[in-house]
Amino acid sequence: MDDHEVLPLGGIRMGAVVQSREEAIDLVGGLLVEAGAVAAAYGEAMHEREAIVSSVVGPGVAMPHGTDASRSLVHRAMVAVAQLAEPIDWGGQPVRVVIGLASASADHLPLMARLAGVLRDRARLSRLSTTDDAEEVRTLLLGSDPDPAPDPDPAPEAVDEPEEVVVPVEVGADVGLHARPAAAVVRIAAAQDVAVTVGRPGGTPVDATSMLSLLALGVDHGEVVEVRASGPGARAAVEAVVAVIAAP
Repeated sequence: MDDHEVLPLGGIRMGAVVQSREEAIDLVGGLLVEAGAVAAAYGEAMHEREAIVSSVVGPGVAMPHGTDASRSLVHRAMVAVAQLAEPIDWGGQPVRVVIGLASASADHLPLMARLAGVLRDRARLSRLSTTDDAEEVRTLLLGSDPDPAPDPDPAPEAVDEPEEVVVPVEVGADVGLHARPAAAVVRIAAAQDVAVTVGRPGGTPVDATSMLSLLALGVDHGEVVEVRASGPGARAAVEAVVAVIAAP
């Protein structure tokens, strides 16, 4: 399936006016239904998932999609986008770009990872919020991936700290390290007193408190990742995050 089918121009709404996240989810869900990508009941599944965990994935961006049980309602993979005329409150966070996602199988992980990687590019994210051209929205979201963005606030180099703690762990969740599992990792990592990272063995680790960075990894069920931390309390911090990643 090519990019024009995944994100058709008819699946993009520019300057949309909505008053709440519920209306925003209805809007992108309706676009998916109109395009024939999902059954009508998929919209309700998007609301059900939102009630479980917020779909905000980064500054100003939400990526709502259905529950795992709703995959049977998906006819084909598709992305629908609503660029809002004004930001709306989304569980305490302002959101201007809403990306509805539909996929019938685990093939949504590479797609979500690709979108998350693009959304880490601040220049593209700014254009998504301000452009009035639907074609540009499609190009921004599904064009070539930008170079990985450096962490905005890199931690200072450690001085006289204990040796780094590195623990490999197999991803236990059926959906991989995405959505609800990733949100749980972010929550636990943020509660630690040391910086924790997650990455594939031999790959570049990412900040475990960054939802977009975790989604951009595109890690599937059964894959092994390494959890790392250094400094006082590193062992306990790593073990706490490992327990979340290993959970089914």
